[in-house]
Amino acid sequence: MNLPSPFVYWAQTESGISLRVDLHNVKNPVIDLREKGLLFTASGIGAKGEQTYQFQLEFCRPVIPEKEKLGNTIGRRKRPDQNVKDFWKVYLLFYNLIQFVGFLYVLIVMLIRYSKEGPFSIDGTYEAVGRVMKICQLLQMLEIIHLLIGVTQGNYLICLFQLCGRFLVIFALLDAHPRSQTKSAIFYLFIGFTVMEVIRYPYYMLKMYGVNIHFITWLRYTLWIPLYPLVFICEAIIMFRNIPYFEETEKFSMKLPNQWNFSFSFPGALRLYLLLGFFPTLYFMMLHMYRKRKKYLRAPGLWKME
Repeated sequence: MNLPSPFVYWAQTESGISLRVDLHNVKNPVIDLREKGLLFTASGIGAKGEQTYQFQLEFCRPVIPEKEKLGNTIGRRKRPDQNVKDFWKVYLLFYNLIQFVGFLYVLIVMLIRYSKEGPFSIDGTYEAVGRVMKICQLLQMLEIIHLLIGVTQGNYLICLFQLCGRFLVIFALLDAHPRSQTKSAIFYLFIGFTVMEVIRYPYYMLKMYGVNIHFITWLRYTLWIPLYPLVFICEAIIMFRNIPYFEETEKFSMKLPNQWNFSFSFPGALRLYLLLGFFPTLYFMMLHMYRKRKKYLRAPGLWKME
């Protein structure tokens, strides 16, 4: 009597062979694994319903039998932790894709406007793409949560530090001072943000599936060299130009007396950062990226989710 054969999936590496038999509710499995072949017989639910299935394989070269590994995998469904990993993998793929599309939209709109209007388009950059940029920046807060819950790997403090700087400029300085939204520094600041991100998110998507395109990796860990100074200088210009406005309006500042018995000068904090914190912060961030560049460009086969 010829028994039907189940679906069998074959995977092979230099050091081993893996088989996955598509049977559920397996009963009475008989596995005869030898150096030159494999004979499998078991009852279960397969492509032709619930019955007994059998298949036989002959290997081209002798193998070292490892029955324990093979026996432990037959008839079992995906483990719950594997389902969770698959869910997060799909979620991260869509997150990175959405962010890539958002920043790419900002970049394309800015370039189209500049190609049509030339330098006259620079003054209207914030009005044209500011809302989308703010949405993308808000979504980036999820990256801190990803790091904290262990979905991705990396230093959440550095991620938090970068986002705090961007939030300060976009949501505190630009939103609070409408007259600063027409400055040319915003155009170059957004160019720096978007160019870095339209490389970073495709790099992450490829990395999730183990695809290493050296040119993308090179861009990811090289473009920061001119873009980081550009972004920091534009942020410093925006801060410096906004100081008189915040001195006049006293926004985000606290004067005595008050119920907390505490005073805070927002313009003073901006001056303190520009005087003492600007160059150390730029040095720290560029040193961080330089170390990562040495790590990933010298070892292109090394993959570790950030």
